[in-house]
Order: sequence, then structure tokens, then C-alpha cells
Amino acid sequence: MKMTAILNDKFGDEIDSEISRNPEYIKANKEFHRFVDEEIPEDKAERLKETVGRLTSAVGNAYVEARMRIGAKIVVALLEE
Repeated sequence: MKMTAILNDKFGDEIDSEISRNPEYIKANKEFHRFVDEEIPEDKAERLKETVGRLTSAVGNAYVEARMRIGAKIVVALLEE
């Protein structure tokens, strides 16, 4: 398992809680679910929710891994001074 995946597993809940408290995320999430629930047939709505969930997870994981790499580079640079 990659180190970034291990760290993501360890700190994922903390990162998720930060995201879920973000007012813009809360608003967008409500709008998305309202639209899907009211405008799309139920069978397609479930499929769309699952697909968006996977997409959101993939983007979040990539974002977290990139931030961890940047953090590691900063630590290395500070230690080399």
C-alpha cells in the first residue's frame, strides 16, 4: 500500500469532517440532492448518486495525496536548511 493511501486512511475522517462543514459544500450538496431527487427518475437518480460519489472520492483522494506530497516536500526542505 502506498504511503499516501495509508495516511489518507488514517486522516480521511478528519479531512471529510472539514469538507462537510464547508458552507459552499453544504449548499452544493443540498442543491445536487434536491435536483436529483426531484428531477430525475429514481433508478437513474441512484445510479447518478453512486457515480458522483465515486467521482467525489477519487477527486478527494487525489487532492489529499497531492497535499501530502507538498507537505512532505516542505518538511524535507526545512530539514535540509
